[in-house]
Amino acid sequence: MEHWSEKRRKLSINALKLWANNPRINYDTHHKTNKELINAIYDDNPEGFKTLLKSIATKGFTYFDTVIVWKADPNDDAFTVAEGNMRVAALKVLLKPSLAPKDIKHLVQTLSRDWENKKIEKIKVAVAPKLEDAIPYIFDRHN
Repeated sequence: MEHWSEKRRKLSINALKLWANNPRINYDTHHKTNKELINAIYDDNPEGFKTLLKSIATKGFTYFDTVIVWKADPNDDAFTVAEGNMRVAALKVLLKPSLAPKDIKHLVQTLSRDWENKKIEKIKVAVAPKLEDAIPYIFDRHN
């Protein structure tokens, strides 16, 4: 039987929630909206975020590293991103430039226009049964 980490499912970028309690990002506990979380991700690594935005806009989205999600709330249609928050944040910003941090709004608007021919609405993700199942993969990847 195929393990959950080997299966891929296409989900809408809009159906993916950024993880407000991601231990790798210095989030304040008050960050709840996508815009607030995107700002926190940008603030944590501005140059990396800009580089990622430019790469996705010019080369498209790549699947070298798996985006891992889980269903945090069974009553919600959305999935929470356990692994790949920066990549998902970049995709969200390119799809909806109004979510961009103020410092890079102009850059995002330009990249978003150029990205039109590469635009994607859904990405392939691995769906973990629960967050605890994804944790070992995340730690292996980041340690």
